[in-house]
Amino acid sequence: MRGNHGEIDLPEIHAEVNDEEEHGIQWESRMQEFPKLPRKTLYTSLLLTFFGILFIIAGFVEDISMHDPGKGISFWVIGALVSIPGFYYTA
Repeated sequence: MRGNHGEIDLPEIHAEVNDEEEHGIQWESRMQEFPKLPRKTLYTSLLLTFFGILFIIAGFVEDISMHDPGKGISFWVIGALVSIPGFYYTA
């Protein structure tokens, strides 16, 4: 059916809302708790990340000081190999 200005008249639909859902009482019971993080794994990954970054910085310092460029590259490689597992778990 068309109204006065060419608008379509739609039947009004009224949804019943529970007071519990409206105030969030049901929402609290649906929330899930996150599982606990294994502390040993977390500390190990943070330690690996820290030492990896430390080795990479040492590689830059060794490379810039130009004593032996091979040592700088070896520190970069060791730092990358040590930090990759740490980055993987912490990210």
